[in-house]
Amino acid sequence: MNHGQKAEDTLEGVCHRLFGGDFVLRSPSLIDPSGTTELADFFVLIDDTAIIFQSKSLSCDVTDLNDIKFGRIRKKYEHAKKQLNTALNAHNRGAEVRAVSPLDIAFTLDWSVIHKRIGIVTLNVNDHAYEDPEFRFQFPQLVEEHRGIMVHTFILADLVRMLDELSTPADVLLYLTTREKAFGCGRVIISNELDLLAFSKADYPQLEKVFSDPSFHIVVAPGFWEDFRSSYDERIIERDNRFKSSWLIDQLIREMHTAVDFTAEQYELTLQQSVVQYLKLIGKLGKLTRMERAEVSQKLFEKMEKTKKSKWGYFIYASVLANTAFLFLLFNEEDREKRKAFLENLCLEACHLVSESCLIGIATGGAQSSSISTDAILLDVTEVKRKVSFSKFQFFKKPERKSITEWGPQQ
Repeated sequence: MNHGQKAEDTLEGVCHRLFGGDFVLRSPSLIDPSGTTELADFFVLIDDTAIIFQSKSLSCDVTDLNDIKFGRIRKKYEHAKKQLNTALNAHNRGAEVRAVSPLDIAFTLDWSVIHKRIGIVTLNVNDHAYEDPEFRFQFPQLVEEHRGIMVHTFILADLVRMLDELSTPADVLLYLTTREKAFGCGRVIISNELDLLAFSKADYPQLEKVFSDPSFHIVVAPGFWEDFRSSYDERIIERDNRFKSSWLIDQLIREMHTAVDFTAEQYELTLQQSVVQYLKLIGKLGKLTRMERAEVSQKLFEKMEKTKKSKWGYFIYASVLANTAFLFLLFNEEDREKRKAFLENLCLEACHLVSESCLIGIATGGAQSSSISTDAILLDVTEVKRKVSFSKFQFFKKPERKSITEWGPQQ
């Protein structure tokens, strides 16, 4: 296996851990009259956002970098940007793209749901000085606009290290936004990718200040990442303990794919229509940050405990970041149709109380139920408000809108 193939395999593993395997498509097929070609090395679909990856690898050693070696690296980068055009052109003309997810879900890409596109180029190089933050190779073109999209460039080894701090699509998207602002404003002087990620974790309010105050600057010496991972160890341990329960949402996303065939048969949909609904659902759930997942999971554990004595337990979580409200129902009811009907009634009422554009309802059995099935519903809040009226609310008070981050809730 050559170094290029090894780099792609490594990147695939990184993407699975950053986003979750459900969101990662390797080498989707672009179907043209002239034949089938690769759309991109990796295509990550998160709700209405597509992240297009191109992987590049060089066998040269950058420890003794010279103009010739750097020229080879830049040539690889420019080639990667040209390859991004394949996906951009396909989107613009609505070309047919066929893909198979790692969970063996085959479908045709629905371009109409994609409203934002982001390019990522990864560079794999041999860097014997990598462990020294002062001499670690960093590609200078970190963020660049290309044909109307932002293209981020990462050293592959940096992405591997970043897995210690990023583990959901939502957190990755937030970091890409921070990265774009930091390297674009010209007032954040950080020479090392990992140092920026560490600084955003340790002192994000300072970044917010530099983004809003043109007179404010930040200069970070190389090695902040290493200091953060060692000096902030107690904070990291405490945070990771809060994260432990968040696996419940990861598991929920992972199990959603099992409903694709059932949904198609139950509601007389084509398999393609069922897959589109599945991708919408997991895309919305994917926009919950790790901290939000931990909070939602904790509430689910509390409601499950409640159903040991009660018929049901339910709650709404309204996410500012995801612009989506989530309604979770745990119901001790063996009749699945009754449970789904109750879920739908709760969701229709909840739509009149939330400010988000979308509401997702998810129902499963309570502590006394033998059912382990899960049902989900996705509603356009504006459409429900237009079609269904409520004069009296039976089940809810207005939910609190939250944006949960590692720095605390923001109303």
